[in-house]
Amino acid sequence: MKQRTADGRPLALLREVVRVMEVLRTGEVATYDDWKGRFQANSEKMRTGDIRAVAEVLKSLTILAEIKPLSYRERKMLDRARFLLVSELAEAGNKTPEKVEIEIDSALADSVKGAKVRIAH
Repeated sequence: MKQRTADGRPLALLREVVRVMEVLRTGEVATYDDWKGRFQANSEKMRTGDIRAVAEVLKSLTILAEIKPLSYRERKMLDRARFLLVSELAEAGNKTPEKVEIEIDSALADSVKGAKVRIAH
């Protein structure tokens, strides 16, 4: 029987963990100019349950937060994406959440440094 995440999805495999960290580390981000389009696109990614899509949401909102303050709803989504990612990667990699948070923060720092933001109108 496959292990499940906190929200009932199958747990990511270790190779998926590597892919997720690569998503977080690379600087390319596609986002919408207006918050409504951005929020809708990010909501759709969160609903898919795909851990890489959740990583994309975390990365895009983290980079956006470096540029300007996030709305309340975007801040809540950022927190939720981070929680889901930390929980799943810790479980899949058999690591403590604290260790995973350090790895995520390091990957995001690389991403923020090399960020190339593509704006969709």
